[in-house]
Amino acid sequence: MPARFRLPRALALAAGLAALAACGTLPDLGAREDPPGARDYPAILPLGPLLAQAEGGVIAPDLTASLEARGAALRARAAALKRPVIERATRARLTAALARRRGG
Repeated sequence: MPARFRLPRALALAAGLAALAACGTLPDLGAREDPPGARDYPAILPLGPLLAQAEGGVIAPDLTASLEARGAALRARAAALKRPVIERATRARLTAALARRRGG
């Protein structure tokens, strides 16, 4: 497209966007109020009792078993992702087809 048509389109686009922006109403930022519940912050607890409670806890055997099962499943998934995406036979067939197409 010639350069002489680009400038009027750009001006028309800028004028249209300016007109569209002028149609909106500006919010009153001076009369800001917090939504209900915005000031209900959680209580801050001392760290010492929380750490003591966490250290004294016992891990349940069913939790250990489920975590070990999940770990085994993730290791199996990682091993599957390490395998080649294309099998050797398919890769050889594709490489041969590419060589024939290139003429060599």
